[in-house]
Amino acid sequence: MRQFLIVAACAVAICGCGRSPAEQLAYDHAEEQYQINRENAARYRQSVEDAANEEIKSKVASSRPRS
Repeated sequence: MRQFLIVAACAVAICGCGRSPAEQLAYDHAEEQYQINRENAARYRQSVEDAANEEIKSKVASSRPRS
């Protein structure tokens, strides 16, 4: 009896791990959205960094004495 339960548990574990089509669609959508969000965040960070660099450049240029 104990061996049967072990075999049955293994069979359920092996066969029961797949996703339904709806679950797979939701997973794929979440993965695509994650990639989009990641790219948008990288672009935002870069724009903030560029703006900070421009601000520093303008402060340095305005603090220089003019001849």
